[in-house]
Amino acid sequence: MSRDNALNDLIEFLRFPSVSADTQFKPHVEACADWLLQRFEKAGLDAEKLPTGGNSVVLARNDHRPGRKTVLIYGHYDVQPPDPLALWQTPPFEPVIRDGRIFARGSTDNKGQIFAHLVGVEKSLQSKGDLPVNVISRLAQAGAGNLKKTETVPCWGWG
Repeated sequence: MSRDNALNDLIEFLRFPSVSADTQFKPHVEACADWLLQRFEKAGLDAEKLPTGGNSVVLARNDHRPGRKTVLIYGHYDVQPPDPLALWQTPPFEPVIRDGRIFARGSTDNKGQIFAHLVGVEKSLQSKGDLPVNVISRLAQAGAGNLKKTETVPCWGWG
C-alpha cells in the first residue's frame, strides 16, 4: 500500500459521521463499522462485526499460533458530536490537509490511531507474510456499557 492510498483510506474513514451519542447518526456508525470490517479483511485479517444493545463491536485477528505473545489493539471508531459547528473552519466530516496536518472530527481521537495500527499490521503482513505476535483488534463505540453484552462472544482466545 502506498502512502497516497493509505492517506485516501484514512480520509474515507474520517468522512463517516460516526457520532454514537446521537441516535440520528446510528446508520453512519454502523456504516463505519462495516467499512472497518472490510478494511481489516483487505489488510489480511479475519474480521467480524458483532451487534450489541447499542452500536456494533468490530473484532479482527490474524492467524493465531501457540507460543506467541498476543497484542490487543483496542479503540473506538465513534466520534464526539461536532457542535458547535460555527467553531470549525471547515466541515468536520470533510477532512482537509493544512500545513501537513489532517483536520477532521476523529482524526486524533481515535480514528487516526486505529488506522495507524491497521496499516502497520497490513504492511508487516505484506512484507513478511506473517506477524511475530498474535493480534486481536477490538473496536467499539465509546461508552463501553454495551461491551458487557459481548462478553460471552469468543474473542478467539487471549493466549
